[in-house]
Amino acid sequence: MVDEFVYHANGRYESTDVLDAEVRICSAVRLDFAIPSSLDFLFCLLHRLHWPAAFAVHRGMHKHVVVLSQLLCELALLHTDLSMYHAPSLVAACALCLSLACLRCGIWRDGSPGPASSPELYWTASMVQATGYERHELRLTLKLLQEAHEAAVPEMSGHALPAAAEHWGRYGAIMHKFGAPRFLGVVAVRPFAPHNGGSLYSPLATSLLHA
Repeated sequence: MVDEFVYHANGRYESTDVLDAEVRICSAVRLDFAIPSSLDFLFCLLHRLHWPAAFAVHRGMHKHVVVLSQLLCELALLHTDLSMYHAPSLVAACALCLSLACLRCGIWRDGSPGPASSPELYWTASMVQATGYERHELRLTLKLLQEAHEAAVPEMSGHALPAAAEHWGRYGAIMHKFGAPRFLGVVAVRPFAPHNGGSLYSPLATSLLHA
């Protein structure tokens, strides 16, 4: 509230001074001071892809893909190499790609998921068109995001959160948020590993089909 700024200024300014300064600043930057996050780009990307209408191959798991993508975007915020040096739009694209890879939603051959040696194989032509990012442009960011996911999973899926928030650890806030039922249990989804095709391979992923 404006009154709080006046209070913390110890009476040096009136509320009208604060509001006048705000108007001048907004005018100077032409209201161009919002910084879109990877989550903002993720939702824009899903909208451009008409998610999930155009992706029947996801076997009814399109909600899990979206929620896991959100989790990966938030994980990226905890890693400086991702949040500071990689474009948020690229991080969003990689979060969606890695989510598809973790849940094996795509790369179909004869009615079952085909082999994938790396997560970028889940990046389709329509996704290239929607984002402008080619597969090869995702590789470095995908590698870092996959490493972040691999580092987080043991803590997120290994134990319950302590009662006191100050003992939650690095990933406690993400565990607390994504551990809620509406987030479909994605905190325990295993990181991507190269595979030779076939159905989902972890008991957790199988249970997600019935969530």
